[in-house]
Amino acid sequence: MLQEDIPETTIADFREYAAKFVAEVRQNRARPVLFMAWAYPRLGWISMAEIAQAHRDAAKELNVDVAPVGLSWQQASKQRPGMNFYGPDREHPSMYGTYLATCVVYATIYGRDPNGFAYVPSGLTPEEAAFLQRIAWQTVQDYRAGRV
Repeated sequence: MLQEDIPETTIADFREYAAKFVAEVRQNRARPVLFMAWAYPRLGWISMAEIAQAHRDAAKELNVDVAPVGLSWQQASKQRPGMNFYGPDREHPSMYGTYLATCVVYATIYGRDPNGFAYVPSGLTPEEAAFLQRIAWQTVQDYRAGRV
């Protein structure tokens, strides 16, 4: 799982270093997957749509999968505006953001629905975990189909 941290870097740097990271991973006979992060207020120079497009372009060019975590945050935030995915610094993930990201990574790597995972981290209710599992799976499916 590689994160060449847009929005912390430029799109040009993202493309350059994603290619280098992917080549290195493949040289070691592993499967590279790009981790799509999320937009955050401190770095308002790029939107979530632009972050997603940069990942789509890199994925096509490098023939790799993307774990669309940022898009899953966006979808979940629309459906549950009161659920805060950001930690206190407004950049790193809260428990909700971490759990959702983990579900997206699982769904991306294994191609399986995380719905029904028994583990619910402290601080989440079973209903919240089930919601995040559904969002993760739906986002991964929609991303692969080009719907988001």
